[in-house]
Amino acid sequence: MHAGLLGAIVETIREGSRRQDKYVPAKFIYTHEFFDLPEPYTHFVVIVKMGWTGDPPETNNFVLTAYLIQKW
Repeated sequence: MHAGLLGAIVETIREGSRRQDKYVPAKFIYTHEFFDLPEPYTHFVVIVKMGWTGDPPETNNFVLTAYLIQKW
């Protein structure tokens, strides 16, 4: 993976808007606008699954996918 894309994924999770998936409550969709993406893309979308494992429970959060979109 390109280092710039990894940085964009992290920035999207830290600074982007977040909404919860209506069918899977442990899944969140993060969206963030970037001005230096290739045309015609304007936003980065990252899907994150939150979870807990073990005893005592420890967080087990991971990125399911990330992709570019064009948003007006």
